[in-house]
Amino acid sequence: MKNNLIENKFLILALLFGFISILILPPFQSPDELSHYQRAYSVSQGQLFYSVKKGKIGLYIDDELTQYISTLDRLGGNVSEKYSYSDLYFGQEMPKMPSAKSFKYFSTVETSFIAYIPSAIGILVSKVFRHFIFQLSTTYLYSLYFARLFSLLVYIGLMYYSIKKTPILKKTMVTIGLLPMSIMLSSSCSYDGLIIGASCLLFSYSMDLIYGRKKALDYKDMIIFIVTGFLLFFIKYVYILLLLLLFFIPDKKFKSRKDKFIKICSIFGIIFLLYLISNIPNYINAVPGSPNEQIKFIMNNPFKYIGILFNSMHKKFGTQLAWLLGGFGSLDTHFPGFIYFVMFNYLILLFLFDSSAKNVKKDYIFKIIVFLVVFSIIAGIYTALYVVWTPVGNKIIEGVQGRYFIPILIYIPLITYGNKLSQKYAKTDQLICENYVSFSTTFLILYCIMLLLRFWC
Repeated sequence: MKNNLIENKFLILALLFGFISILILPPFQSPDELSHYQRAYSVSQGQLFYSVKKGKIGLYIDDELTQYISTLDRLGGNVSEKYSYSDLYFGQEMPKMPSAKSFKYFSTVETSFIAYIPSAIGILVSKVFRHFIFQLSTTYLYSLYFARLFSLLVYIGLMYYSIKKTPILKKTMVTIGLLPMSIMLSSSCSYDGLIIGASCLLFSYSMDLIYGRKKALDYKDMIIFIVTGFLLFFIKYVYILLLLLLFFIPDKKFKSRKDKFIKICSIFGIIFLLYLISNIPNYINAVPGSPNEQIKFIMNNPFKYIGILFNSMHKKFGTQLAWLLGGFGSLDTHFPGFIYFVMFNYLILLFLFDSSAKNVKKDYIFKIIVFLVVFSIIAGIYTALYVVWTPVGNKIIEGVQGRYFIPILIYIPLITYGNKLSQKYAKTDQLICENYVSFSTTFLILYCIMLLLRFWC
């Protein structure tokens, strides 16, 4: 198959299953969508930063929205409860008069408004579309579907261009982009699709300079790195480590080593400067507080914490893998075990065979750094959840979800890039790499069946 057709196949499948997912995934039945929608809705109303009231942070949320959410959220987690389109349709109308607002805290209050620009635009478009086409005010359900639609389109756009741009691992990127969890997250009112897309775009531009035919790092590349790095850092700090791979761009693609150092450091510097500037309102509204007890514990007992970290990774591996490949709804709907087994082993084989390449100089330092970056991001995610979510004194880190690792999946095959497996096992290579569309389509069909069985049938 010609490489220039790969991104088109992704586009068709992502649009098809993305639209289906938007329709059959009930409101607020993807991970944290309830909080994501409230934050997106507040951004669409102009509340870009959180407020402080009586020493506590929060946002002003419509009382009717809170009430509407409560009527649907009660169905989550109860597998005996089923949804009905007629109930959703007839129970969705918003009040005709402006709603009263209450000051409220929820899990995404502190998340940057930048993460919700696509979904907030979708909400605004829903209001305009509904008003001018139907001469009606919008509804919460109607605006939710538009928020989902715009989140999905942004994700597909980022992934499509990433697949088209990258000189390596195109089939792996398509498969990651079409994972059932990737499609569910990108078709919900969440910023996860934005993070996955930005991470893949950063990967594509990096690999084009490291392994591709791009002759030099120009200002367009720098803008892409700044924008993607800013998005990743602004939403999840730890993903900024991915930019360290820029130091492995060959020296010949710069005027000199000094030019290389200046340009790459400028990218980091501009990202941090933009972060500081855009956070000024939050600094002004900052609420004084004492250091977290978990932070104190890590600083005073670093080796003991390392034990907790590795123990958590070991004991939570199976759960995190399930939540990465198929933890649907509010993480209460799962594939049968053998489906996870097939998906996991297929991904491992695809990583190995798609990273097989001829005439590639093995750079072991690069591979070691990639491994350390990936591991550091995983450890950073666990540590963040240890600090903000895990109860003091716990021996196991709680709150880590497998979906947090999807943005770094595409970087894992770099550790084995340049192996010779495709030459030794040509038939296996053909089976694995040439049937990636069939595998992805099968997994997505199973995903749709699971949603229908869980929520509608």
